[in-house]
Amino acid sequence: MRGIRYILPIVLIAMALTANVSAREFKKVAFLRYPLPPMDFNDVVIGFKKVMEDNGYVEGKNIEYIDRITKTDDLVSVTEVNDFTAAWKDKVDMFVSCGWVSMYSRKILKDSKTPQLFVPVLKRVAYQLIPSLEEGSGSNISGVYLSYPAEKLLKLLKLALPDAKKYGLCWHSRVPADMIFKQSFDELQSTMGVKILYFDLNDGVDAVMEQLSASKVDAFGGCVSFRKPRYSKLFHMNIPVVSAKLDHEDTVQMIGSNELVGFWNVFTSGGEQAAEMTLDIWNGRITIEKCLPRRIRTQVIYVNSAAARRLGIRIPAALMRIANVIYNR
Repeated sequence: MRGIRYILPIVLIAMALTANVSAREFKKVAFLRYPLPPMDFNDVVIGFKKVMEDNGYVEGKNIEYIDRITKTDDLVSVTEVNDFTAAWKDKVDMFVSCGWVSMYSRKILKDSKTPQLFVPVLKRVAYQLIPSLEEGSGSNISGVYLSYPAEKLLKLLKLALPDAKKYGLCWHSRVPADMIFKQSFDELQSTMGVKILYFDLNDGVDAVMEQLSASKVDAFGGCVSFRKPRYSKLFHMNIPVVSAKLDHEDTVQMIGSNELVGFWNVFTSGGEQAAEMTLDIWNGRITIEKCLPRRIRTQVIYVNSAAARRLGIRIPAALMRIANVIYNR
């Protein structure tokens, strides 16, 4: 009897918790993303679902996820973005859009009652979606934005190569995210005495390699398209790469490449932040109109000491001190 006395309260608590989860109103969340190597924003979805499940929203039980990855990563998929958004705009409790597709889904969602979270977008895209990142939108949109500042890449460049005078930015003229990323460099032509040269990946990898060699840049890099597997030959030129990476599982492998230094944002944390915002909204702690956008909270600086040895570059101690990850193979 004494054992039953102890067990019974535990059983009742478990039943209450189960009942609480079951009693939650059934919710639907739409994810709209595009094929971004290597993970297609999958870490965002994983981070989001994990936090939701930890807070009682169990997939298939009281929450459903509708997940669409567009066929292409460029403007060819705009019609697909528009059709998916129109189909679900009044049928979900949260619409999560990843990257540049947020700009097009916004045009359809802005007149609906469905809250939209961009998770993530470049900071410049966030400013196009929301008038003020400090005050919120006053509308049915908020989200998580990436920090890929051009200034940070150039500061890392000057830390690694203090005498650098020319930096090459590899971008793709048909990819919206690249076009926006390039804009941040357009404003930095005189920054820190570094001249920025542009190389359009739309010309083809071999053409860009020839242009880079002829230009005699001290280093080069990029962000989105630059990381695609078909451009991996770029990372084995005898020129240092100072670049933004997409995440730690980037398809261009560090081993044997000339990636010298750079940084990445942790997409999983962006998904977690979006889930936290969703819970705040659903639980009535804040409205979407007053929900302030958040910068992705985890960023990692890396140094590839093996590449430095191959290139005959001595990494300054100041750079090694701020590095979160050091590759040595």
